[in-house]
Amino acid sequence: MKRILSTLFAVSCLVLTSPNAFAQTARARIGVSAIRAAANLTSATVTILHEGDAVDLIDAQGAWYRVLVPGLQGKPQVGYVLARLVEVVSGDANPSTTVTQPSQPTQPVAQGPQIPPTAAQLQLQQQRSKAAERQLALKTKVEALQAEVNALQNARSRSQTDLVETDTPAVSPVERISPAATSNARNASISSRPTLFITPTDDNFEVYLSAAMIKKEVPVTVVTKEDSAVLVLKASAVTIEKQSTGSKFARCMFAYCAGIEDRGATTVQILKGDQVEWSYSVNKGRGQKNRQSLAEAIAKHLKDEYFTAK
Repeated sequence: MKRILSTLFAVSCLVLTSPNAFAQTARARIGVSAIRAAANLTSATVTILHEGDAVDLIDAQGAWYRVLVPGLQGKPQVGYVLARLVEVVSGDANPSTTVTQPSQPTQPVAQGPQIPPTAAQLQLQQQRSKAAERQLALKTKVEALQAEVNALQNARSRSQTDLVETDTPAVSPVERISPAATSNARNASISSRPTLFITPTDDNFEVYLSAAMIKKEVPVTVVTKEDSAVLVLKASAVTIEKQSTGSKFARCMFAYCAGIEDRGATTVQILKGDQVEWSYSVNKGRGQKNRQSLAEAIAKHLKDEYFTAK
């Protein structure tokens, strides 16, 4: 008798607290649909619905429906199911007649409280935010380097123009090189540089490489589309070898302290079509400046070994 009374009490509480409960019924749309204990995919499965099985809707919570299902010993139990796995049946309609679009039922389903994000979701949001901040900082740095290079090129152009205008009187005005001709020659020199595409990596190392190409004045034009590039630079993701505190202390006690900071390593290749034109491996220790140091080392060796040697 007590068991029957407790069951009736639980059902009456659900009805009183949720005025729209039992107002609508949903049916499973696929062969197997899991009813879970909480509104997330990692929670325990309460029961399983098969295609066509009916369940009573209590309310909607984001992408989930809160539903009422039979529990142990016949007691009703609250569970959650993804809204896309069921279709809503109108409360006063024939059970065999369903709404064609589950997202727009005949009677709106009551909205429950918002589902707080899980710890994994919060961690993913923080990682994305930090990645966006790093990318913005790198972009700002690249723009500053580009502006510095442009300023140097303008200063060099003005210097060349001044030399032409202060030429010896023995040279006739017709033979003097005009500023327009100097500008055209400079543009022709830039346009004669091979175009280089830097393949993106998972850790955005290509941003450091682009900045290093500008800083080290490598005679290439970096492009953003691979199909318009003559050369393709492929780099592996940078691996960082962390030095433990104990290792650093021991090396300082018994040897020397130089070169015990964290070390970074990567490998790059220059491809021209299907042919490997140049390759280089680098391993450097610069702590937090690992990627910048690696990229500048690659740019320097590319300029000295590949372009200067030709």
